[in-house]
Amino acid sequence: MMKNKLLICLSLAILAYQYQSAANTLSLNGNWELLFFPQPREAIVNPAQLKGINAQQIQATVPGNVELDMLKAGLIDDPMIGSNIYSLREYEGYQWCYTKTFASPAFNDDEQVHLFFGGIDCIAEIWLNGHHLGSVNNMFIEHVFDVTSLLEKEQENKLQVIIRSAVIEAQNFALGTISIGNFAAA
Repeated sequence: MMKNKLLICLSLAILAYQYQSAANTLSLNGNWELLFFPQPREAIVNPAQLKGINAQQIQATVPGNVELDMLKAGLIDDPMIGSNIYSLREYEGYQWCYTKTFASPAFNDDEQVHLFFGGIDCIAEIWLNGHHLGSVNNMFIEHVFDVTSLLEKEQENKLQVIIRSAVIEAQNFALGTISIGNFAAA
């Protein structure tokens, strides 16, 4: 028996992604809560670790980007003017946690609900109601998660996307040796 599918669409990519389908959809785009803080030595990868973190909180728009949200919140000067872009370097080592609460869409027992991401920039952990949905590490890859069994039908649902610093995460890889064919070059 084929189950009907209900799709929840979300795009955290800087570039807007349009998804067209005959399936029922519920968009989670729009207003989100955004926490941000310097990434600790051991990156925050789950919601429980957020407790006790000294983080700033602002409203964010999804799809969008943190610079536009910080500009709207009055935390930074317009990065397109003069040398203001350089003041954003301090945020290259930050983590970002996007949070959205939403009511469960109505669906029948014979239906599945999938959460769709058009892109997440770039290295992140995705959590729904305290359950780890998965990890992502490439903003150009779409991700779909079956969340049918995790949705709270009669309560608010909490979706969290915890993004790590790509700059810091890149430092975890050894540099200096490149393997080409049957020999290595340093």
